[in-house]
Amino acid sequence: MITESKPLDLTEAKKYIKESDENKEIIDYLKKFSKLKEDQAVKLKEELEGLKLMKLNQEHIVKIVDFAPEDEIDLMKVLQDVNLDGEEIKLLLDTVKKYVK
Repeated sequence: MITESKPLDLTEAKKYIKESDENKEIIDYLKKFSKLKEDQAVKLKEELEGLKLMKLNQEHIVKIVDFAPEDEIDLMKVLQDVNLDGEEIKLLLDTVKKYVK
């Protein structure tokens, strides 16, 4: 029975997948598309949550961590359903840039 549902970024999802031949494709996918190391993803997620932007929910934050958008166009692709002003966009991109090198 499912008792809780919460969005996980790709690095968090890796923790729940057991290493086996059966899960090899899933693990390969997670490795291929994870842009950040686990510690970077955790810190970025915490910092994004700390911004206290009312327009962003946990799902939006996880999407930002997974995709690590580098410019406004990429950010708005990730957050299609959120109307951000220029200052909020800059704040989010500056935060992401700290972790993506």
